Amino acid sequence: MYSSNNTNPVFLLVLVPLVLLLSSCYERSEYGKKSDYEKLGAACIVTADVTAPTVTSESPTDNTTYNSPATTVAVTFSETMATGSVTTNTSDTTCSGSFQLSSDNFTTCIKMSAAPVASDTDTIFTITPASSLSAATTFKVKITTSVTDISCNTLGSDNTSILGFSTSPSGSGTISGSVQMDNGSPFYGVSVSDEQWGSTVATTTSDSDGDFSQTSLALGRHSVTYSKSGYFDTNQTGLLETDGQTLDLEAVRLLPDNCTEGTMSGNVTNAVTGDNMSGVGLWWAKGWNKDYYIDYPAFEYFGNVDSNGAWSLSKDPGFYTINTWKSGYYDEYVNVYSCGDQSDQNTSMSEFLNEGEMRIILNWPKTNPVTAVDLDSHLYIPIIDIDASRTDDSGVCDGDSNRGDKCHLSYRTTQATDAVYNGVVTRDYHIYTDIVSTGDKDMAQLVTEHVSLLNTMTDTYMDVPGVSEKFGVRPDQIIDYLALMGDKVDNIPGVEKCGPKTAVKWLDAYGSLKGVMEHAGEVKGKVGENLRSALEQLPMSYELATIKLDVELEQNLDEITVMPADNAALHKFFTEYEFKSWSKELSTDGEEEAVIEETSVDKSLYTILSTEDDLNNYIDLLKKAPYFSFDTETTSLNYRQARVVGLSFALAPNEACYIPLGHDYIDAPEQLDLDKTLEKLKPLLEDENIHKVGQNLKYDAHVLQNHGITLKGISHDSMLESYVLNSTATKHNMDDLAKKYLNHTCISFEDVAGKGAKQLTFNQVEMEKAAPYAAEDADITLRLHETLHEQLKQSESLLTLYKEVELPLLQVLTYMEEQGAIVNADKLHKQSHEIELRLKELEKQAFDLAGEEFNLASPKQLQTIFFEKLELPIIKKTPKGQPSTAEDVLVELSQSYDLPKVILEHRGLAKLKNTYTDKLPLMIDPNSGRVHTSYHQAVTATGRLSSSEPNVQNIPVRNDEGRKIRQAFEVPDGHVMIAADYSQIELRIMAHLSKDKGLLDAFSQGKDIHRATAAEIMGVDEAEVTTEQRRHAKAVNFGLIYGMSAFGLARQIDVSRKEAQDYINIYFERYPGVREYMNNTRELAASQGYVETLYGRRLYLPEINSKNGMRRAAAERTAINAPMQGTAADIIKKAMIDMHKWIQTEAKDVRMILQVHDELIFEVPQPRVEEVKSKIQEIMENTVTLDVPLVVDAGLGDNWDEAH
Repeated sequence: MYSSNNTNPVFLLVLVPLVLLLSSCYERSEYGKKSDYEKLGAACIVTADVTAPTVTSESPTDNTTYNSPATTVAVTFSETMATGSVTTNTSDTTCSGSFQLSSDNFTTCIKMSAAPVASDTDTIFTITPASSLSAATTFKVKITTSVTDISCNTLGSDNTSILGFSTSPSGSGTISGSVQMDNGSPFYGVSVSDEQWGSTVATTTSDSDGDFSQTSLALGRHSVTYSKSGYFDTNQTGLLETDGQTLDLEAVRLLPDNCTEGTMSGNVTNAVTGDNMSGVGLWWAKGWNKDYYIDYPAFEYFGNVDSNGAWSLSKDPGFYTINTWKSGYYDEYVNVYSCGDQSDQNTSMSEFLNEGEMRIILNWPKTNPVTAVDLDSHLYIPIIDIDASRTDDSGVCDGDSNRGDKCHLSYRTTQATDAVYNGVVTRDYHIYTDIVSTGDKDMAQLVTEHVSLLNTMTDTYMDVPGVSEKFGVRPDQIIDYLALMGDKVDNIPGVEKCGPKTAVKWLDAYGSLKGVMEHAGEVKGKVGENLRSALEQLPMSYELATIKLDVELEQNLDEITVMPADNAALHKFFTEYEFKSWSKELSTDGEEEAVIEETSVDKSLYTILSTEDDLNNYIDLLKKAPYFSFDTETTSLNYRQARVVGLSFALAPNEACYIPLGHDYIDAPEQLDLDKTLEKLKPLLEDENIHKVGQNLKYDAHVLQNHGITLKGISHDSMLESYVLNSTATKHNMDDLAKKYLNHTCISFEDVAGKGAKQLTFNQVEMEKAAPYAAEDADITLRLHETLHEQLKQSESLLTLYKEVELPLLQVLTYMEEQGAIVNADKLHKQSHEIELRLKELEKQAFDLAGEEFNLASPKQLQTIFFEKLELPIIKKTPKGQPSTAEDVLVELSQSYDLPKVILEHRGLAKLKNTYTDKLPLMIDPNSGRVHTSYHQAVTATGRLSSSEPNVQNIPVRNDEGRKIRQAFEVPDGHVMIAADYSQIELRIMAHLSKDKGLLDAFSQGKDIHRATAAEIMGVDEAEVTTEQRRHAKAVNFGLIYGMSAFGLARQIDVSRKEAQDYINIYFERYPGVREYMNNTRELAASQGYVETLYGRRLYLPEINSKNGMRRAAAERTAINAPMQGTAADIIKKAMIDMHKWIQTEAKDVRMILQVHDELIFEVPQPRVEEVKSKIQEIMENTVTLDVPLVVDAGLGDNWDEAH
């Protein structure tokens, strides 16, 4: 008898074999017919198999276009799966189930018509969408880790397609081609059948010229089959991508069915040199025009070329595609055929190009007397007068300089210029080619039979027919066309309201500008009146639009050689022609900088500490030193993730060492133990009385904190010393500082770790490279400190700013970054989805307004829609001469036109989505559950802080979407957020600096400054000021401190320029102290070259005495505003320092989590809210003393938006 209290041994004997038998049967069913157990869809049964399944393929494959009418998606697994684990969503668009399909990165998923269908072997699973997939959309497939094989093994991680597949856009096109007999003559009556996804969609026959055409074909990939009795069938593939496209297939030859198997052979050569290539891999596929990356199942590898670049392949009669591949070269394809032996089926391969390089290869058939096969251009200095007699022994003119040929045309170009390339090839006759590389439409007037345009930015080529197609007129009519339309940017008057269509219409009717002018009386309507009004100035417009071709050149091509740079001459040239960035790079702030003697750095004196005794002795030296510099080498630039790989120290110039602790590459030498070494260094690094020097020590402090070490005793930071000394003189990273102040070039990180995708992390860098790099960091940091500190000591105000503001702030920012802020990811995900829907609505509106679909993010397509199709006015041009679609242009256009308004909203929302609602959830630290921004002290010219990852300074506050983002910044349960913001701080600083009695009285009496200003400049009582008048006064108040002109003010408040100027004049009459301050500031800036904040921060103004009026005016506006912005920055920094002291000593339960402009944000326990709020206001309002009171507005809420 069996009971629950004892186990029958006979039962065990029976049970064990039974289990083994079932297990064995189950395993066999994997290879044979499914067991009944499997058919039930059970999840899995644990067996001895522990191998995790993988996804081996997807259909459609990654990066393909898919347009099957009966769309399905399938995945193939490496082994038999438990069918019950492969599920999908069939009820709604939530991303549920283990097999998901999405077009919005899995925010939502496509609803399926039924559960996944499994193949007989349970290795292939297919899903079918409940409705047709949207056209022109990219979809991604995800298989989650909840899928299991029949032994309960799961995927190692979610498997998501990298590129996804795309559905074809809606529309149709035409496929045409021609068929030839094997001797090359036209082939009449060949049956041409077009298939798409296994179904025949069109049939036709070739005409007497061998040509055929099939129209109204759906977009997507097509397979064309040619059939004729007595001939082998052959096949081609092609892709229709855009509506209305005509795809011309390569002419195909049919082979008679009495062809015998033959050997195809050829050579692979280097397209640049013409040399035979070796090491080239070869693949073949049946049919012509096959693409390995689309048709890869059809391709088979058949070996490599031999040492002479030769290949051969024996196949049945038919047509084949050969794919050649070699690392460092572009893939090439050659269409070949087999009908008996066929030789000379050759191809060439081209090396990968470097960034900014362009290669042009022109191919033509062999002709006598020259047997040239290709002409290869690299865009270098032209080698002209190419002689046909200069061929090698094989008769190939291939530009091999070793053989003395000169058939290899080369040219060089530079950025931001229009370069004309000339080349001459001499045969029995001459072939002249002039290629003008430009995107400027004005250059179309140069096009002839021998001159063409190449726009390398858009990869478009324009010859004579191309000009006519693009502009609607011949090249010889382009000047007439430009003269009629005019160009505001180029100051060509033209005819008012005459756009491209009108100009083309007139030139079609009358032939030329002269003809249009002669028939001006025949043109009706308003535009006819405009034409007749413009007759007098049209000849001038014609002259202004004409490119002069008879300019005498001082040098010919032979005389142009590369010379050493003359920086003085370059600076003069860049300044004269307003190349602002280049001019700034060469600027010396109006003075010749002293030549700094190159610093002598002897890296041979650097040492590596690798023993306990060496480490102990060195720690003793560090303790005795008055100060030392140090630096950490780490695994990451992300301070939250970085771990120490090693530390470097320096006691004096050339006396530096490196302590390697975490280099873990294969065969890395033995190093000191990381944890034990840091434990020994911890007392030294945490000692407040041992002085440390570093470069950007905030980062090092975070890294050490990751290892439980709190860095103290920060004495100096060379980055901050440089920033205080001159915020705009240079970048403040160590390499740039070393070059400027020490005339020393440091070892770069790329020198030791490589660059790009193959760059190593520092733990993988070999010790021989790592040690001198790391030790140099400490050595140079020490030298920079000693150099910069001497210069700081020359100014008491700068030294005080450094010691009392910037250096203490370093520790405050370290604390705030460590605190982080809570961000609600769910809110942001929801907002992202809402924005996505709104973006689609805006996209549809844009398409309707434009009358066609286009890429809203493409400046090129916007240019075409705005300025060619809709003929909107061109406000300004890009440096390359194209009509600008920048934001300021769209803002101006949006005042009169709807489409720019839609584009502006789309851009703003897309930027918010990409920058914040999509990215912020990804930035939540998994350990803290918070977002930790990085504050930058040494970036802005005025002293303001900036931030990144995320940039909390730029989250909008004046629109709903920006406020929603701020609503996602929350506090933990039991806490309240306090946002404390200085009220009108820059206007208060203006009152203090200007000493204007009217402003001082208004602020001292607690008046609404904008209402008071409105009453003053508009002559009404304050009680009678309207909302509109206050808005105008506010624009005046802030506009003037930012140097706004009457023109700018008029545009902002939508009044006439005269009315705006009247406001400004009255303002200065009422507040004369402000005018006096501005005038004095301009004069002081011009005399000393810089302005200062109230606390001594300097902003240098290299353009303040510029001969260029626009630059000088801009520098004067900066001179007026910078002291106010900079002083505001100094005040908020001082307040942060005071606030940090209070929190550390009296309020450790309060967190200061964010700083944005003039605002500080805190997390405060609920019971202490009112007390803490009052204390925050008290500290901020009393941080400094001005002639007017500082006022801090403090708000409360559960999130940042409520508190603000």
